Amino acid sequence: MCMKDYGAKKGIGKIRIIHLIGQKVSFARRSICLCMRILIWKEQEYC
Repeated sequence: MCMKDYGAKKGIGKIRIIHLIGQKVSFARRSICLCMRILIWKEQEYC
């Protein structure tokens, strides 16, 4: 019983860590896209 509970908690912990990493990656990707868009927009403004 205790071992099963521990395994379930460990599994939930892993899922939570993966979810957190995924959120950070998607946030980084979004900010990079935003930076690229601003750069392109500024280049068009200068041309």
